[in-house]
Amino acid sequence: MGPFIQRTKGAGMLVFSMVVALVAGERSVQADVAWVYNVNDAGVAVDGFDVVGYFDGVAERGLRTHAVEVDGISYWFATAERRGRFLEDPERYRPACGGWDAVMCGVDPATAGFAPSRWEPTPTAFRIRDGRLVLLSERDEWNTVAAFDRAADPDALLERADAFWRDRLGRATAMGSPPAGMNRRARLELADWTPLLGTWRCEGWVQGPDGADRTIGTADWIFGFGYDGYVIEDHWRPHENPGSSGPAFRIYDPLNDEWGMVFMPSSGPSTAWWRMTGRWVDGEMRLEYQAQGGVVRGRVRFHAIRDRTFRWVSTRSTDAGETWVEGFQRAECARTGPAGAG
Repeated sequence: MGPFIQRTKGAGMLVFSMVVALVAGERSVQADVAWVYNVNDAGVAVDGFDVVGYFDGVAERGLRTHAVEVDGISYWFATAERRGRFLEDPERYRPACGGWDAVMCGVDPATAGFAPSRWEPTPTAFRIRDGRLVLLSERDEWNTVAAFDRAADPDALLERADAFWRDRLGRATAMGSPPAGMNRRARLELADWTPLLGTWRCEGWVQGPDGADRTIGTADWIFGFGYDGYVIEDHWRPHENPGSSGPAFRIYDPLNDEWGMVFMPSSGPSTAWWRMTGRWVDGEMRLEYQAQGGVVRGRVRFHAIRDRTFRWVSTRSTDAGETWVEGFQRAECARTGPAGAG
């Protein structure tokens, strides 16, 4: 969204390091990232199904009385004997890809048309491949069991799945825990907005016809998570011109590795909405927007992001990109409240 309509990462950006090994037959779980695995709200793996039972050819629920916790994840077993086998060698029995659907983790975007994701498997749908437990989905609308069985190269599929899971696990390890309000099953890239979460008081300027900046007032800008923690939602609340207030929604597109965003001024028609795409680059959110059918265009930067301050600047064109006014609008923002405030 853009302040004061007339109406990777630097400080705080996550630095992702592959600190967790995840290769066939060798997996390491850290308790503080158990949330990124396929566990329910109680921390139970695979909806309580017995992971050793799969190797016996059966998919059945375990019992709480035969539960064991390893690295913050609880595993349930149907018998004490299976519980004992698991304790002898937990790494052998843990499912691939953290217990998520391996086909969905290993899709090839070039052929599938969508990106890998942590997809909830059907606990009764599984395969044992080279001594690994591979969980899949068997639903009317989506059957990855069939997809896995007819895969031309299932080993290549699992290699892609492992690479995706290594990335997810590395991001989760860098985070430690998801930011307050973010759904633990959401795209982990949402955490890239962590430095901007909270409430900010912003002062803005606009460039006049003579090229000089003039003050156009103050506003509160509130960033948080929306839609059950699956999107970034922020609210722009100018003090002098409340009619230009409104929400913005920011959603990560993993297929194109970019953010799709829209700002909707509360008193304006849909032609006044800012439709934006952007990426985090060198610690800045850089995006482009269009309004009024593309006649109005802009380039925006969230930059100089620190714990308690950030800057926003917009370059604008009113002739569909023929000419541009550099630094047409800018804002200096200071934190007034933590994430979730306001």
